[in-house]
Amino acid sequence: MNPYLISSIFLLLIAFDFVSVGARMAYQLVSQARLIHLRDSQEKKADRALQLLPYQTRIRGTFNLALVISRFCLAGLALLFVNSIDASSPAWVYLLSLLAVGLVIFWIEWTVERAAVRHPEVWAANTAVLAKVLLKGFAWGTALPMALAGEKQEPNDLISSAVTEDDLKTLVDAGEEVGVLEQEERRMIYSIFGLGETL
Repeated sequence: MNPYLISSIFLLLIAFDFVSVGARMAYQLVSQARLIHLRDSQEKKADRALQLLPYQTRIRGTFNLALVISRFCLAGLALLFVNSIDASSPAWVYLLSLLAVGLVIFWIEWTVERAAVRHPEVWAANTAVLAKVLLKGFAWGTALPMALAGEKQEPNDLISSAVTEDDLKTLVDAGEEVGVLEQEERRMIYSIFGLGETL
């Protein structure tokens, strides 16, 4: 097989792998309140991500499956690449190339995950289309594990992440920006949060 073709497919799979890692982490940490706040700047993307929130468990499972498949393909392509350069390479060369590919993928995935942790709502909004496509495409692979775990395939009525104080403050800030709340009302609500720390 042509080494240039192998390299091109390898790079495409690497890009898919990194985007999937970021999306999986984003949908694990995404906050509904912050996504609603994000609608001001990225309305369509944020709306797509909000529609997917009830499927958070399935999305994480789908991205896990997609990542396992892509990593197997990446390992196979790394071996094919070494074989296309020199078919008579000893076994340790193949093993070393797999180790090198694994380390590079791990380092870059770690970096991508950290970026997704800092801005999960932005990542969720930007990868909503990919998540939707993979949800449909890999439904066959996630159905059995979810059934065995007692998970439902249909959307959850309740979003899995609880609303935190920060989420409520984000909604209040968004309400003031849009004009639903006055500045004085915002201060009053913030003072209610402060009551818990008042003796």
